Amino acid sequence: MTQENKRVFKADINGETVELAVIRPTSPISNAAHMHYQRAWSNALKNGCLLQKKLNDYIIEQGLWDEDRQQQYDALIVRLRDGEEALAHGKIKLTEGWDIAVKDMKIARIQLQILLAERNALEQNSAEGVAEQERFNFLVSRCVVDNKTGANIFVDVDDYINRSEEPWAFQAAAIFSQLNNGLDADFLGSLPENKFLKTWGFVNDNFQLVDKDGNLIDEEGKLINEVGQWVNAEGQLVDEEGKPLDEEGNLEIAEDAVFYDDDGNPIVPPNQKKAAPKKKRGRPKKKQDKEESSEVEYDEAKRNLVNDKLDDDAEVTELQKT
Repeated sequence: MTQENKRVFKADINGETVELAVIRPTSPISNAAHMHYQRAWSNALKNGCLLQKKLNDYIIEQGLWDEDRQQQYDALIVRLRDGEEALAHGKIKLTEGWDIAVKDMKIARIQLQILLAERNALEQNSAEGVAEQERFNFLVSRCVVDNKTGANIFVDVDDYINRSEEPWAFQAAAIFSQLNNGLDADFLGSLPENKFLKTWGFVNDNFQLVDKDGNLIDEEGKLINEVGQWVNAEGQLVDEEGKPLDEEGNLEIAEDAVFYDDDGNPIVPPNQKKAAPKKKRGRPKKKQDKEESSEVEYDEAKRNLVNDKLDDDAEVTELQKT
């Protein structure tokens, strides 16, 4: 297999898109990094840092890493190895393969990463740990270049350290770590469990679990959104039992929810009581006014009937003349 010596990516630096290259360290760069390591190691010892072996003894003495943690670590390694063998050999139900990849190997890998993070955080305080970090910083500062000109992006190691929190610099450091340690560019895709899940269509291109229709799901097969919240088929937030939730994660109250008083009569909250209809402005009608109004309406209707009768008689007379 041919060794990969360079990886190219685009970065936004100060509002300008630049094509950067991360290269494998040459012999001169590696030698310079080794000298940088030695100086950093010596300074760390002078500043009171313990050697790796002494720090390991101290960690055990203080109970920061005990036999139980070591056994957990060893057990997780075995689980990952057994799972990889099971997926490689096959001859099991596809649902069993799903459980091995999703509910066993993925969980075991996360737990292993947590343990390693705790261990590494302690070991970084040793003289070797401090010196190794300095060596890494030196290598990144020399191995990130402009892909077109080959010029170094960072002025020196201090320039990298000052800019290391910028997204593009962080990405460059991650790419260098993969390249220098011989990791595949598609590291997630190279994991045995992800290879299995991708082959059978259980994950998307980002290795997120999906159902047969491509919808995001969790380890139990429930629909989720991009941030991992449970949703229903319409994309509405729901709880574990599928009950609708509002945007704040509270159970939604039905608009037609009705409550009753002790006598069984429906009631509404005080702030939802309907206001009484407004009365029309003007002088209220008295009983006499109402009676007079009715008589006027009756006379009007009577006159209309008489006029209609006269019109009809006239029309008949006209027809007779004709």
